Amino acid sequence: MYTITNLEIVQHGHVVVPSFDLTVNEGDFAIIHCSAKQGNVLLHYLHTQRQNKDHITFSQQKQIGYFTLEDTLYERLSVFDNLAFFHNLYNSKTDLNEILSTWGLTSFQSMRYLDLDDSIKRRVLIARAIVHEPSIVILENPYIGVDHETKQLISNNLILYSNRAKAVLLTLSDYDVEPFSLGRQYKMTNTTLVELSNEEALPTPFKKIAAKQAEKTLLFNPEEIDYIEAIDGECLLYVNEQSYVSPFTLQALEQQLVPFGFFRTHRSYLVNLQRVREVMQWTRNSYTVVIAKYPDGVPLAKSKLPLLYETLGIAL
Repeated sequence: MYTITNLEIVQHGHVVVPSFDLTVNEGDFAIIHCSAKQGNVLLHYLHTQRQNKDHITFSQQKQIGYFTLEDTLYERLSVFDNLAFFHNLYNSKTDLNEILSTWGLTSFQSMRYLDLDDSIKRRVLIARAIVHEPSIVILENPYIGVDHETKQLISNNLILYSNRAKAVLLTLSDYDVEPFSLGRQYKMTNTTLVELSNEEALPTPFKKIAAKQAEKTLLFNPEEIDYIEAIDGECLLYVNEQSYVSPFTLQALEQQLVPFGFFRTHRSYLVNLQRVREVMQWTRNSYTVVIAKYPDGVPLAKSKLPLLYETLGIAL
């Protein structure tokens, strides 16, 4: 049994995570619907303050697996070598080849972690979190920024994991995921955590972003879009280093995509934060956000920097 008691997290004088109690038992699948920042701050606390017995009670601290969106692995090691390292570190008795197969990684096992796309990296990171068969696995927003196949794989494997008398606790702020019909679901507001009944379970909004290419209308999932640029009266969607013209204004796209983790870095740019790799300062008043596959980056207005860091849960 994993118990959180009277936990409240305050940053810079503001309550980020309101005071709440939660108990997760063996076989439970618990989902906390919350903002991306709340999920990030909560997971960071649960990971770094796991010995804090005033708020967290769990008899087997070594039997907790964690995944956060900030996690990474040894970039120049292969998938197999990375997982083997943690497998040996924990003296795990699990079959490593079975883990690779379960997470759809067999065909990628000889590739360097550096060379994987974001969806395959996510599979490796979650496999690493449970390679030692922890009694509970705690995950931050595991579905955001990955392809449909990986989302389905995560769902199926976590369900199977909980069915083996293991506990699963995850935060969820990505709306473009498969709906859940099982487990206990909670909604975290600015003031409290409430359990949702089956009738109140949050629906999964359907969202596609349209773009034009010749005579065709293309439809993109929000997580496929790397960033958006407004230029010469048009909005260009950048997807896998290709650009597509959108019929919407940047303001309209911002309203649609903020719930999916997009951020207005500049009057002319809207960025998918899951693609951001670095924030660079060029001059005293000039900043750039570096995005995966786009080493030149996009502008970041100095006035936007504090809000960006607050959104990412990073202290200035």
